Amino acid sequence: MNHQLQINTMTNSQQLEDLVWSLEASRGDFKLILAKCNYLNLQNQLIQELQEICEIEIQILRLQASERTLYNAIQEEFDQEIQALMIVGWESLPNSSKMFSSANQVREEFRNNCQYPVVLWINDQIYQQIMESAPDLESWGITINFPLSFDELTNLLKSIIDKILNDDLNINLQELELALQDLQKNGQDLEPDFQANCNFLKGFIEYNKNRLDTAISYYQQSWDFWQTTDNLEIQGKILYNLTICNYEKLRPNPPTPFPIREGGEVGDYLQRTLEKFKNAQRLDLIANSLSRFGLILQDLQAWEQLKTLSQQALERHQAENNILKIGEDYIFLATANFEQSNFAESAKIANQGLEFLKTVNQSEYDLNYYRQSLF
Repeated sequence: MNHQLQINTMTNSQQLEDLVWSLEASRGDFKLILAKCNYLNLQNQLIQELQEICEIEIQILRLQASERTLYNAIQEEFDQEIQALMIVGWESLPNSSKMFSSANQVREEFRNNCQYPVVLWINDQIYQQIMESAPDLESWGITINFPLSFDELTNLLKSIIDKILNDDLNINLQELELALQDLQKNGQDLEPDFQANCNFLKGFIEYNKNRLDTAISYYQQSWDFWQTTDNLEIQGKILYNLTICNYEKLRPNPPTPFPIREGGEVGDYLQRTLEKFKNAQRLDLIANSLSRFGLILQDLQAWEQLKTLSQQALERHQAENNILKIGEDYIFLATANFEQSNFAESAKIANQGLEFLKTVNQSEYDLNYYRQSLF
């Protein structure tokens, strides 16, 4: 999670001193130190500061997804002359539990052949895997926690909700989930709007885990607060996510036209979303909703509504000169006309889309994809 959040490492100054002391006191001997930190930004700052203040040189091993055993990874990268070692990158491993299990089986090799302190930078979830897969190895070590303060946590979560509400979905879900857990452990009362936003984030996490009922529940809790305010944009964003969740929950597999009752429920959420965006004067959000709502309206066979939304999106995206979106708009608009048996108009729109893509020098791959989508 690469947010430009300023984190005060003074919050962890005592823990950092403890880590420095453990490293310097263990020079020449194997010592396992578990440095627990849930936030990569904070972890990187702490590592940088640690290397500056520690009197011994600390090497860093960045684990790769191809690594299979921890002991071999260390031996292949370093000789016996190093003074201390830090290991990072556990999140990149496809099966870290298996690596910890194998390390537990050869733990005496670490003690006999790694004559230097070893720091594992891990988060709470990785720590739980160590406890389950390598309990003997874990019992040899000491654990030092590096948390964020309450204010730092709230600022981090507020920055994430801002990203998501602005359609930047490049989010580290594991780190977000740990941040929400840390906030809950803190036990402080939250402002109602911030609590509602935390429920929104929980809904976002559950949706990405395909736990749709739980996601709907969290989004609904967020809606229960925001519907009492005049923030139409956030109301629309919540309704947008409720639309997607209910659609994916009810969508038949394999896809077939929706039953009238279920389609009506999804369609109602969709219409309410568009009304909120319109009343908030966010025509850009209406236009950009077509990517997901267009597919939903196709399944609902709501061709007139799809035609209207596609036309609105096309006008907006033409004004923005958003090339990729314009191509998508033409596809949905042509499809809606075709399904209404407006074959001449559908062909006209499709050819307009092709001519537009040719004028902006789209690749032959893009043009072929567009042709296949329409003809």
